[in-house]
Amino acid sequence: MASNEAPQRMSVINLANGDTVDAQFNPAEIEEELSVNWTKLEVLGLPHTPLQYKNTSNHQFTFTMRFDGVGESQGSARILRARRLILSWGYPPRAPQSVSGGSPPDLLFIWPGLASMVAKLAHVKFRHMAFNKRAPARYDASITIEEMRLERLDMDTVARDGTIRSNRGTEF
Repeated sequence: MASNEAPQRMSVINLANGDTVDAQFNPAEIEEELSVNWTKLEVLGLPHTPLQYKNTSNHQFTFTMRFDGVGESQGSARILRARRLILSWGYPPRAPQSVSGGSPPDLLFIWPGLASMVAKLAHVKFRHMAFNKRAPARYDASITIEEMRLERLDMDTVARDGTIRSNRGTEF
């Protein structure tokens, strides 16, 4: 990438309706979390506690997206739309067609070069910092998403692909 080119931006796509929230500014940092869950076996007479693999938690990413409409004629409307879309990720559709369709939407999380995976919103927290006469003009959205896998994931695939994943037979 030439030094005068802007970096590709992180984006989140609602897979239920195609609405996309692109980062106005790429977050300055991102946290990644993965836990391996073990059952500790208590065997009489052993001088140690054997660990038996139970499962691996869903991969999580936590990041803060900043939205700034200060000084823009349509800035507040643009950033408030992004806020509404982010909030909508926590709710099911109006008329679900099935039990499985009655949950909040699957999201496609893309951070170019780092991650591409289907996820669910786990947590969001807004911090409003600047206001115009009618609405917030700047805010941060602290977001945690959790991977939503439908297939088994193995160590060879993760060693090869990291967090750039396919799901449902589709490469991203």
